[in-house]
Formats: sequence, structure tokens, C-alpha cells
Amino acid sequence: MSEASADRTGGRRILALVVLIVVLGLGGWAYLRVRSANRTLERTQSALKLQVLTGRLGIAALEAEYGNYENARGVVSGVFDGIRNYGIEHGSLPENYATVLSTRDHIITALARAEPGVREELTTLFFRLQIPVDTKLDPRYIIPAADSGVGLEPPRRVAPTTDSTSPRPDTLSGGGDSVRVPRDRTNR
Repeated sequence: MSEASADRTGGRRILALVVLIVVLGLGGWAYLRVRSANRTLERTQSALKLQVLTGRLGIAALEAEYGNYENARGVVSGVFDGIRNYGIEHGSLPENYATVLSTRDHIITALARAEPGVREELTTLFFRLQIPVDTKLDPRYIIPAADSGVGLEPPRRVAPTTDSTSPRPDTLSGGGDSVRVPRDRTNR
């Protein structure tokens, strides 16, 4: 073999080795990207499961609000089962969901007895799930824990008034002064 043919063979081997290294590097990079995307997908699906359960708890609160205690009991029972199953699947529960799950027996019993106070309790539980525990928020916006002595006030029922002192529909009342709300002039 001549020296020129040995140089060509050596050059081809080096070129093949460089191509192999580039292909393996790109393959490894693609594998890591796919693995990262799969982890992100799993976290997103997990968060979605919790949000679906939160939404169903909101439905149970609305059912109770309208006096459909039996429907609310059925929905909230499924929510509690879902939260429990989530904890079994993942080995743990976010703190706010664990707090909700701890009220299971009390809520289901109160709904079975059609106790009116359970409406506010369901609403409070629903609001408690709206802010994830691991979210870093301004302390003014964090809902206090149930045992802190500072309770989350659920929306209060306000009976409509028909007296002449109530503001007209086109005004906003606040602090004693009424502010006129401009009407849409395009729909006359």
C-alpha cells in the first residue's frame, strides 16, 4: 500500500469518527429533550388532575348553594375519592388538598343532613384550593390556614333591596358617594 492510500484511509476513518460523534451527540441531545418534555407533560397532567378536582368541588359548592344537597354530596364524594387516589398515585398530596381531604366525613355528613352551613364550608374549601401552596405570593394575598384563627370569609348573601335609597342601576355606590357610570352611546 502506498502512503497516499494510507492517508486517505486514515482520513476517512477520522471523518467517519467525527460524523459518528456528531450523530451520537445529536441523538443524545434529542433524547434529553424528549425526556424533559415527558417530565413536563407528566407534571402538567398531574396539575390538570388537581384542577379538575378543584372545578368539581366548585360544582359541588354551587349545587349546595342552590339547595341540591344530594347532588352536591355525590359530586363532593367523587372529589374526595379523586383527591385520595391522587395521593396514592403520587405518594403525597399538596398541603391544601390534604386539608380539604381531612374534612371529608364532616362535609358528606352535613350534606346528607342538608345542613345550610355546609354551603359556606364548601365555598371556603373551594377558595382554599385556588392558590397552590408552593406559589410565592405577596403575603397579603395568602389565604390563612383553617386553624390559624383567621378565617376566609365566604361571600355573604345580600337580599335585593327595593327601597328608594338604593343606587340606580347606572351608578356605582361606594363610601356614601355615587358615581355615574357612562352608558354605551353606540347602542341607542
